Amino acid sequence: MVNERQVRVTPTPAGAQALAQAISPSAALLDAVIQSSDPERQIVALHSKGDLYEGAAVRFLSMIPPLPPGSVGRDLATHYALVDAASQLVQPWRDQAKVAYAQVAAIAAQVPNLVASNPVIAYDVRDSAYGARSVIATR
Repeated sequence: MVNERQVRVTPTPAGAQALAQAISPSAALLDAVIQSSDPERQIVALHSKGDLYEGAAVRFLSMIPPLPPGSVGRDLATHYALVDAASQLVQPWRDQAKVAYAQVAAIAAQVPNLVASNPVIAYDVRDSAYGARSVIATR
């Protein structure tokens, strides 16, 4: 398994592919847990999967070089083009995170007693509700 932190990420399609390959074993492991019939494990795994994809998007977008102060004209246009291109590359991860977070809500609705009695599950449900609504700032 590749340590995601050891992958050199650049805000390019190749960088996105490298990061996707680095997180794929973790996503596969979480998918195996999600396939279980235990709602407690499913909620934790789905919340973790949402965090995994959201974190990958944030990490990738953080590799965009900062815009120098006072930038105008072509420098500004080039920066915004890079931001837009990078945002398009991470959109599938954002979508997968939102799907995972929405699935947490669906499972939690079926087991309200579990959510009420387990503070870890309650946190995952609340945080997933927030994650399903949030948008990563790109500019």
